[in-house]
Amino acid sequence: MSTTIDTPSSGGREFSIGSVISETFSTYFANFIKFTLLGVIVYLPTAAMMAAAMGTINFNDPQALLDATSSGGTGFFAAYGLINILMSLAAAVVMAAITYAAIEHKNGKSVSIGAMLGRAMGVLLPLIGAAILYYIAVIVGMILLVIPGIIVALMLAVSFPAVIAEQLGPIEALKRSRELTNGHKWSIFGGAFVYGIVVGIVQIVLMLVMGLLGPIALGIGALLMYAISVGLGSCFIAAIYTNLREAKEGIGVSELAAVFE
Repeated sequence: MSTTIDTPSSGGREFSIGSVISETFSTYFANFIKFTLLGVIVYLPTAAMMAAAMGTINFNDPQALLDATSSGGTGFFAAYGLINILMSLAAAVVMAAITYAAIEHKNGKSVSIGAMLGRAMGVLLPLIGAAILYYIAVIVGMILLVIPGIIVALMLAVSFPAVIAEQLGPIEALKRSRELTNGHKWSIFGGAFVYGIVVGIVQIVLMLVMGLLGPIALGIGALLMYAISVGLGSCFIAAIYTNLREAKEGIGVSELAAVFE
């Protein structure tokens, strides 16, 4: 496995991260309500579980907090671990659903939330498999002094879009992502940096405003924050995927969308 961020390789037209970022925001805001509702729908069950788990702890009682999070409080950590796994899988489902919608949007078509979820659920098993392999690979890379983890994350960035747009299995999707991102990790890293700053600002502003309105509003703000973050992130990854295929393979959007017919 390579542990260097490679330089651009030869291919079709130039891959432009500026075009990717522009397409990310244009696609997202053109489907803002739809994508936000999708994130809320998918994340809401996990948010309810999190609220239930946190509700069992009295944060005003130091001893109760210590007991819940000590070695004896294994139930809390088990619940927290399960919630994080579900959040990761939910993000994969949303990313696949939005990839489908983003490709269709680029092709001049609009799809409903039901159709988006239907497409994602149709590839649920390979999507789960790809998510498990992706997170294992990134975690192992992070253990190897962080930088390899970042490189692996960049290399496998378009694994989930490959599952839904090319009907690939988990291992094939990861290999496909490695092939597509080869030569463009620096560009993707730069785009991810810009995206992270924008999303971070949105999150801070949203949580500050909601925090001033009380605990219930803060909870709603957290839900919206997730929905907006995962929606924007999914549009970003989908834009990377479609632009990489156009640049490296000369594949037009109509050809990309043909798989959904």
